Formats: sequence, C-alpha cells, structure tokens
Amino acid sequence: MKITDVIGLTLGDAKSYLESNGIKDYCIRVTSSPRLKCDDYDDTYRVAGIRENGIEKLEIIVCKPL
Repeated sequence: MKITDVIGLTLGDAKSYLESNGIKDYCIRVTSSPRLKCDDYDDTYRVAGIRENGIEKLEIIVCKPL
C-alpha cells in the first residue's frame, strides 16, 4: 500500500482505505481558492494530496468537489 493511493478518492473512501490498512493517525486540511476560504468539510470532499506530517502522522489535503 502506498499512501498516495488515496489521492482522488472521496474523503470517506480515503478514511476507510487508510483505516483498513492500520493508519488511524491523520489530520485533515481543507484547501480552496483565496476568495472561498473554508475550514468545514465532509466525507464527500475529494483528496487533493497527502503528505507526512511528523514521524507517524499524515496530513490529508481535501477540496470541495465541483
């Protein structure tokens, strides 16, 4: 399993995929255009990126679908 496998999935699917592979320690960050600053998200948002944030924690970057 590569952590980049979740890019493009919905957040709900990505969380299920990561948890089924034993990864439960992650944080979620929302990205958007500067005019539409938003920090709220739900499981329908898409994973735009993922990166390591510290030794064992991942940061999942999500955006609102069009």
